[in-house]
Amino acid sequence: MYKFAAQSFWVALAISAVMAWPTLTLLRRIGISSIISPYAPEGHMAKTGTPNMGGVFIIAALVVALALSGVAGICVIIGFAVIGFVDDFVVPRTTSMRGLGWMPKLAMEFGILAVYILMVGGSSSAIWTAFFVVSFANAVNFSDGLDALAGTLMLIALVPFGTYYLMVGNVHNAAMAFAGMGAVIPFLFLNAPPAKVFMGDVGSLALGAMFGLLFSAAPWQSSIWPWAASFVFIIELALVPIQILAVKTIKRRVFPATPIHHGFEKVGWPESRVVWSFALAQVVLSAAALTVIYS
Repeated sequence: MYKFAAQSFWVALAISAVMAWPTLTLLRRIGISSIISPYAPEGHMAKTGTPNMGGVFIIAALVVALALSGVAGICVIIGFAVIGFVDDFVVPRTTSMRGLGWMPKLAMEFGILAVYILMVGGSSSAIWTAFFVVSFANAVNFSDGLDALAGTLMLIALVPFGTYYLMVGNVHNAAMAFAGMGAVIPFLFLNAPPAKVFMGDVGSLALGAMFGLLFSAAPWQSSIWPWAASFVFIIELALVPIQILAVKTIKRRVFPATPIHHGFEKVGWPESRVVWSFALAQVVLSAAALTVIYS
C-alpha cells in the first residue's frame, strides 16, 4: 500500500516537472496571460501579463498518476479542469468578459456532479460529496490570488489526508492525496514570488474538486481533524458570501476585502507576509490534524 502511494507521488511529480517549462513556454507563445481584477490591490497590477493556466501541467500529471493507479473520481477532476479551461481561455478569448460569471460556473459544477451522483447512485453520501466538491473547488479557487498561496496551502493540507488514508488502508484515496502533493511541487518552483506563471482556474478548480473528494471520504462527521486540515480553505470560502450579503443588506463591508488574503493586503501587509502567515497557519492546523489522527 505504501509503495502504491509512493508510486503515485513520484509519477505525478516526474510528469509535472517534465511538463512545467515546456508548458510555460507554450503559454507565453500563445499569449495566455492573466487579467488582473480591477478590485485587486493596486500592487497586483504589476502582475498583468503573467502567463496563466499553469495548472494544466498539474492536472495532467495528477490525472495520469491516478489513471495508472486505477483511482476513481478522475472524471470529476477532469470535469472541473474543463470548467476552469472555459473560464481561463474560452470566455476571455471569445467575449469581452474576464471569465465565467459565478452563476454559470456553479451551474456547470453542479451539472458535472449531477452526472457523478447518477453514476454512483443518489445516496445521501453522494449528495454530501457533491456539496464538498463544489465548496472546496471554489475555496481553492478563491485562495489562488497570491503568488504560491494556493499551491502551498494545498501541499500542506494534503499531508493529513494522505497519512489518514494510508493508516486506514484506503489505497485509492491515499494515492490521490500523494499524487496531488507530487503534482503541485514543481508548480511551486514557477509560482514562487515573483510568479512566472499562475495556476488559473483550470488548476485551482480541479485541485479543489480533488480535495473535496478526499474530504467527503474522511470522517468529517465524527472527527475534527478533517475540519482542522481544511480550515484555511473554509475561511477563504466562507467570508466571501458574508461580505457580499453585508454589502447588499447593510451597505457596508464587514472585512477590508475578500477573499480574506486581500483583506490583509488592504490593511498594509505585504504579499509575502500574507503568504507566509497563511502557510504557517496551515502547518499548525495540519500538525494538529495529524496529532488527532495518530491519537
